[in-house]
Amino acid sequence: MFTLYVPLYESDVRTVKSELATFLSVFPHSTIWANTINGQGYDMVFMGHLDPPKIDVDAIVERMGRPEMAPVVQSLHEIGVSSLNELLSTYAGRNADLGKWSAGAELNTDADLRLQYLGGWGINSTLEDVIYRQMLAYRQLPNDLFFGSPERLGSLMNAIMATGR
Repeated sequence: MFTLYVPLYESDVRTVKSELATFLSVFPHSTIWANTINGQGYDMVFMGHLDPPKIDVDAIVERMGRPEMAPVVQSLHEIGVSSLNELLSTYAGRNADLGKWSAGAELNTDADLRLQYLGGWGINSTLEDVIYRQMLAYRQLPNDLFFGSPERLGSLMNAIMATGR
């Protein structure tokens, strides 16, 4: 697994599309996770996987209930995340969804360092929520990413779809 922090603030659509298209070209099973401020887009984490990820929501609940995980739970509470649904509803999409949004974007390669050029165009912009909303418009509910009890999955899917609306 590889993660990449991607700021949406002081950026623009062309730059983020290039970052995403480049990332998706390398990691065939990527998931994208958002960080918002008061429900508005701010920044993201791209998680690259070589194999299709599987997230067991029941196992996460069990693990988070263990005494040794108390510092993690406390840390999440300190940033306003008080439930598994709040944590996992930051899901913003994956290759199958967001690859369509970033299709045709310029790839950043060793032979063509596009982001060195593109990155400067978004300085002082306030497009973070615009970019986030564009990406969410392509997000689909994943039917093979999360698994667990039907009750938890149903609740999580509702939370994901309510995010960004």
